[in-house]
Amino acid sequence: KENKMAAIEDECRGPPEPLLRRYFTKYYAIDVQGREGEEQCVFQHSNKICMICVSPSHPLMKEDILQVTFKIGKNDRADNPVSGKGKKGAQHLTPRSPLCLVHCKGDPERKYCLYSCIKGYLVEVNERLLDNPSLIQKQPLGEGYIALVLPKLGDGAATCNALVSEEKYEELKKKDV
Repeated sequence: KENKMAAIEDECRGPPEPLLRRYFTKYYAIDVQGREGEEQCVFQHSNKICMICVSPSHPLMKEDILQVTFKIGKNDRADNPVSGKGKKGAQHLTPRSPLCLVHCKGDPERKYCLYSCIKGYLVEVNERLLDNPSLIQKQPLGEGYIALVLPKLGDGAATCNALVSEEKYEELKKKDV
């Protein structure tokens, strides 16, 4: 009984599917930074804030994840003191800005860099990934999200123009099969 309850609780974590479908529009960044198959997902809320996730088809979903780090070069994405309505202190991101590195088991160790995919301000990174990196695989479109990014005021509608809609993504995937 305990294992069954744990499985049910695991399924219920993260934003429920009806909530995501009702308030978020799903977009995909395909072959991010020219890396074939490395796809990411962007959920844009009706208030324009975006949740950056790993696509379930990303190659790292088949890897043994060892660690997630938000420190990339001189930038530590986890050190992002944001305050107030205007999100003062937030780090400015471009679509090519790295958000984190995912270290995977292998010889040599494999690393995947995950990117912002959109222009905006970093509101928060998912610090739960530091202690539980497997969340990326268990719930990539929920509790395993990478970061929340707020597009610049006025850029909200244009933010996802370079991304592919969910419908277009499904069409492309059917053609690849």
